[in-house]
Amino acid sequence: MPRVVRCEIDLIELPHVGSFFHPFRKPPVRLELPMLSARENATWQDRLDQLQHECGCRAAVAGLAAFVLAGIAWVLFAALQPNRGEAPDYSVIGMYSAAFVAGLILCTLLGKLAGLALAHVRYRRTCRALLQALQKPGSEYSFPPCTPSVSTLTCITSRPLADKRLQSSRG
Repeated sequence: MPRVVRCEIDLIELPHVGSFFHPFRKPPVRLELPMLSARENATWQDRLDQLQHECGCRAAVAGLAAFVLAGIAWVLFAALQPNRGEAPDYSVIGMYSAAFVAGLILCTLLGKLAGLALAHVRYRRTCRALLQALQKPGSEYSFPPCTPSVSTLTCITSRPLADKRLQSSRG
């Protein structure tokens, strides 16, 4: 069920919606801000939808590629060292192979987390930009009073928290 944004408090609370175990997962958003045209609502909603669906996979691939390139460079550097006629130490080769696989997994996970965190920051920044555009002095837009809505939990459950955030965003 999409989260409907109709008033200022809904918009302020939007970036903070998410469960404890899935802080990056955001519910679908439907903007119904009465001071914006249907086209403007759709444009802002598309921006939020794109950021909502970012999963961090591109950053994970970038982390994986960086580690693979660093690993190849290290192997080439080690292979070009002069050999003193000694037999290869297979236990060291096994240890380096295990470290390489662990590094692949670790860099992929770190890249994924970095991508999710970046998407979360961009989502919050987009919500803040929309709020600031609507609160700009001299703007033709003004927020209607927030009324309780069945499809949103704000205005009823998080009113004290939203009031504090509203005051901090204006001050």
